[in-house]
Amino acid sequence: MSIKFFCSCGKHLRAREALAGKRSVCPACGQLVGVPSLQATHRGTTPAPMTPAEKAKVGRPSDDSIPAPDSLAAAAQGVFEHGSADPDDPGGVAKKRRRSRRLLALEKHWYQCLWFPTYAWHMVLGLALALTALSGVMVMAVPEFGNITVQPSWIWLVLWVAPFLTFGYVCGFLQCVLGSAAAGETGFVRWPGSDLRLIVRALLAWIVCFLAGPIVFAAAAFWFWLHAGDPTFLDWLIIIELGLVGTAHWLLTLVAVHQGDRLRDANPARVADLIRRLGYGTVLATLGAAAVGLAIGLLILHALAQLHDAFLSSWLLLALGWLIGLAWLTFFFRLLGLWCFQSRVEGMPTPPSSATATPSATR
Repeated sequence: MSIKFFCSCGKHLRAREALAGKRSVCPACGQLVGVPSLQATHRGTTPAPMTPAEKAKVGRPSDDSIPAPDSLAAAAQGVFEHGSADPDDPGGVAKKRRRSRRLLALEKHWYQCLWFPTYAWHMVLGLALALTALSGVMVMAVPEFGNITVQPSWIWLVLWVAPFLTFGYVCGFLQCVLGSAAAGETGFVRWPGSDLRLIVRALLAWIVCFLAGPIVFAAAAFWFWLHAGDPTFLDWLIIIELGLVGTAHWLLTLVAVHQGDRLRDANPARVADLIRRLGYGTVLATLGAAAVGLAIGLLILHALAQLHDAFLSSWLLLALGWLIGLAWLTFFFRLLGLWCFQSRVEGMPTPPSSATATPSATR
């Protein structure tokens, strides 16, 4: 049985009975927090200044924090390593088996999230290289592939499986970034690992969210581009506006589906409810992020169009475009997740004092 309590920052925490009456570290704000005693009328330990021996014992965030109410993050929780704040095992076997992790403070301002892609540089760089190789090879091979009348079955398998795994892993990674931020986690980066179920669910969520509304704006922009003849400045302005609205709608729909973990939440009503909860400034921020994303997309398309002419420079430009694009999406999904976390904390009722709390008052 575990002890459930609140941190002063509003984070739900959970600790083992062995830690009753002791002190630990909140994984959300990094502050000392006292674990309540097993007696319902006894207050939690006051987080007084720690002795050097206690500081050596408590050096990592606790793994007993309750995850955010979204099953994508909960499903991924078993894939990742978690640190330990158990003061009864300083430097023991369990502590040595866990990966060392810096205790970072939760971001308070949007510009602090710009550093988050650097913590996930290995994932961002690896996925950027994979997308570069996949998109470049497909563009180079499509003309020759069309001249072949009969293709072996393994070629068709590669053509379907490689994009599915690559783009699915990208979607899964971004969903993990969103779920980790929505849970108020800091100090480490979640990633899908080898959880194929998480990858498939994330890719399905992205597809459903696109078909639930943004596809209308994308189809309208494509139709207008086909029938506009030689586009003028005003025509390009209309196409860009449709693209911005569609991309922003897509991002907000993804967040709405992730918060409720229900594909049926991919509708305008849930998106409007999300905007009211996060604030209308979220719309402007999402439109700005969509504008940057479209600019990066145009850079990638330009590099793909020049692959047959300028081979080396086009490959370098393509890799740079994917790298910047993934870093930008990682930053913005981290920011959106933190906004969701802050809105949930602000809407949380004030926790009752441990002197009058009953077992039914804590979740």
